[in-house]
Amino acid sequence: MRKIAIAAAAMAAIAVPATAKDLAGVRTLPNELTIYHDKAYSGESYDVRKANSNLELRWDAGSLSLQPGDVWEVCGNAMFKNCVTVSQSVADVSTIGIVGEIKSARLKKKDK
Repeated sequence: MRKIAIAAAAMAAIAVPATAKDLAGVRTLPNELTIYHDKAYSGESYDVRKANSNLELRWDAGSLSLQPGDVWEVCGNAMFKNCVTVSQSVADVSTIGIVGEIKSARLKKKDK
């Protein structure tokens, strides 16, 4: 069974934020989440531009990119269950507790 482990708030706090160098060449748009198969924003990618309760990715996530100020929920199960909140790009999703496929995702809010 594919899952996303629920990350503790402390784990999210210690995750290393992406630097400008890490994100060189990454072109995620506002209100868009890009899921990458590999770490460091590489490999096959999939863009999420609106809430999607049933993503049909056939590979595990390795990294995520999003615009500063966007906050997304990425979930290990369809219908927005077993979710982790992400507020910055992440070069290695295992640092925030994401393991396996992402089955649903939605924009949670936009910071002002």
